[in-house]
Amino acid sequence: MTTLVYQGEEANLKVFADEVAEHPQLADACKVRVTEVVSTTGDELRYGAFAELTITIATGVATSAVYEILATLLKRARSRGKIEDKSDSPDDRNEQN
Repeated sequence: MTTLVYQGEEANLKVFADEVAEHPQLADACKVRVTEVVSTTGDELRYGAFAELTITIATGVATSAVYEILATLLKRARSRGKIEDKSDSPDDRNEQN
C-alpha cells in the first residue's frame, strides 16, 4: 500500500477527503482519514484548526490513473489554502505547486 500524507487547515482537508471519497474511481481504491494535529511548536494557523489527511491507496490498483486524479483534486484543494506534503516519497512532493 502507498500512503500519502498532507497537512493543512482542517476544513480544507475535510473537503479534499470528501472529494476523494466521493470520486467514482477513487472510492474503492483509496481510504482517507483526517485527524486533528496539535501544534507542539506553538505555531498556530490564523484561520482554523490544523489537521493531517492520510490517503492510503490499495495495492494492485492502476496507480497512475489514481495519482492523476489525486493530483487534480490536490491542486483544487491548494487553490483553497496551503497544504503541505508530508509523504515519505520524494515523487509525491514534486506534485506541489
